[in-house]
Amino acid sequence: MQRALIIAAAALVLLGLGVGAYFFFFTGSASVTVAPAGSATLPSAGQTSTPSAGSPSAPSLALPSSSSSSASPVAVSARLVKISAGPVVPGEAVVDQSAATASSTPGVAVNYIERQSGNVYAYLTGTKTITRVSNKTLPGIESASWLPDGSLAFVRYLSGADFSTVNTYALFATSSDGFFLPQDLADLAVAPSGILALASGVNGSVASLEHTDGSHATTVFTTPLSAVRASFAGKNQYLVFTKPAATVPGDAFLVDGAGHFSRIAGPLPGLVALASEVDHGSGVPA
Repeated sequence: MQRALIIAAAALVLLGLGVGAYFFFFTGSASVTVAPAGSATLPSAGQTSTPSAGSPSAPSLALPSSSSSSASPVAVSARLVKISAGPVVPGEAVVDQSAATASSTPGVAVNYIERQSGNVYAYLTGTKTITRVSNKTLPGIESASWLPDGSLAFVRYLSGADFSTVNTYALFATSSDGFFLPQDLADLAVAPSGILALASGVNGSVASLEHTDGSHATTVFTTPLSAVRASFAGKNQYLVFTKPAATVPGDAFLVDGAGHFSRIAGPLPGLVALASEVDHGSGVPA
């Protein structure tokens, strides 16, 4: 009898521990509360409009849910504005806009690309509206590098049977036109007057400077390093650093117009270098 009572007590203790563990680990998880319409916490960016008559017709693609769910802009003063509820391509252009009329105020346009379709959208802070400005369909874009004026984005995506081919496409923000750069570029940097394209292989890397339309390509430097990244660092200067790794020390170099390398940092594990965004001119040849 005493043994049966001990077994029953142990069973009750185990049952209590199981119920307590359930409530502790599963029912106590954090929840996300969405601010109601009209709240000043996180206003909606605005409703989506489509291009006017005469623009290229839109394909049969679903618009982002964030635009369709917002009947009208929320007129509040907030530090954050939710522009898109769906995934977007990393990389956007933020462009200052002058006042349209004497009574209006200057604003800012934010150009971004929807990840699902590759369509370009523009959010205007002055009118708090989102407009699809390009219907070019390029699903699966991995990244976008914009010209500072927001007129063109160099987008990159994978293709091929095993998705090993890197494509770089120049996507205009307000039309369906565009052109391809050479495949399998290791890196790409963008400046107002030109682009820096980096091609890498087992024998090293070659950087070419060319106009934003892909013409007048000129080799600016070569290196035996095959795993590097490059960007502009002023007029006729380039920042180059080895691809970051946790176990292999990396270096950063400043390259002049003659292609001479000067180490400025390293060797350090996981090194990543970022040049100032102040434009001093890319030095693109005419």
